[in-house]
Amino acid sequence: MLCLAASSGDAGSLEAALAQCGCCAPDTATLSAAFSAALAGHAPMREMLFAVDQSVFNTNVLSLAAEAGHGEVCRWMWRELECIRPQAPTEAPDLHLGIARHACIAACRGGHEECIELLLQELYWALVNLRQQQQQQAQGLAVRGGRGKRLADLPHFPAHAATAAAEGGHADLSDHWAQQQLLRDRGLPPLDAARLAEHAVAAGNTAALGWLLEQPEGQGLAASDELQRAAVSAGHVPGPAGGRF
Repeated sequence: MLCLAASSGDAGSLEAALAQCGCCAPDTATLSAAFSAALAGHAPMREMLFAVDQSVFNTNVLSLAAEAGHGEVCRWMWRELECIRPQAPTEAPDLHLGIARHACIAACRGGHEECIELLLQELYWALVNLRQQQQQQAQGLAVRGGRGKRLADLPHFPAHAATAAAEGGHADLSDHWAQQQLLRDRGLPPLDAARLAEHAVAAGNTAALGWLLEQPEGQGLAASDELQRAAVSAGHVPGPAGGRF
């Protein structure tokens, strides 16, 4: 009953269903309802279920919403849910990396470019944050074992995305990611590097731009007059060293 109410988009029906469950539905029932709300993309439904039990809105729900093409649901979950953005800052970058990767592949399987764009941005910022964290741990602090596995798998992310898109019957999207993997295998820069730099410059995000500029040759991009002009036009004054902003 909860699932039907959650997928209906009718707040009154969901309120009645929750009341019949004693306002505290069993975890399994609430989880199924959360799945239904995510698949249907109903904002009021997810907020009501979130008030009942935050824990059921897990990464699987995020991936379901991404595969179904509900970008607004993905955005809300990513920004608001503690299970997606945990309070422990030392754990967050590594966790965000895995979550964004999994959800982005789900969006590729569904062929939804809006969700892919959103989750690629989160994947990128997770990489930036993780790099900063690794610098802080450079004095010999232990690195969790799971992180190495996730980082090692990232070079093959385009191949996984291409496979997922092909499984979903999205030939053009699959071809795009296959070309991305080919470029990466040949040591050439990703097609999105310049675009990411434009976003970083426009936002005045020195950490993101610095990360791009410091990548090994063939993986990042070089400082250029074009980037400098973009920074000036966005109102961000270039820094004094190395052409960085």
